[in-house]
Amino acid sequence: MQKFAQETSKDEALEVLRTTSNDLITFYLHISCPCAFPRFRFLVGFEGSQYTNSLLHTFESNVLVSTALDYDPAFLIQEETNETLFSCRICKTQYTYIYDQYSINFELTRLVSKESKALQEGAAVEFPFPLFAGLYITDGSRSEDDIQKDWKMLEEKFPQVPLREFIHYMKVRT
Repeated sequence: MQKFAQETSKDEALEVLRTTSNDLITFYLHISCPCAFPRFRFLVGFEGSQYTNSLLHTFESNVLVSTALDYDPAFLIQEETNETLFSCRICKTQYTYIYDQYSINFELTRLVSKESKALQEGAAVEFPFPLFAGLYITDGSRSEDDIQKDWKMLEEKFPQVPLREFIHYMKVRT
């Protein structure tokens, strides 16, 4: 099950998210580094299993992880001894890169940090946590009714909002 921003196709939403993710990282780097923003760390490390028994992820997470890894100039440096371990060149926060491919059309990527070594600049994570492109959920072993029940709860916790509201939420400082 997938939902996209109102009147936006999947491709359009993902393209907007690529540009937005790049702009967010640029914003964070002008202040400190992305690690100093708890909402950034939450989104790149999003773990859907905390909210449902189905495979759950956000479009924002996948795009933000990809953008963070490809950002130029690089702020995440891959460790020479471990291809899944990255460190922020600014604050030295370490991230573990997790990639899971469940099918040709469904992959989850995350950058999980145990804690940030940066001085916190951004506001703490609060719910509801707004998303522009939204969530996707899949699970062939559960009934459609069970998935619909989860979806209702998830829409309250992670509502879809206009892009400007998502950007504002991600930029709020302490």
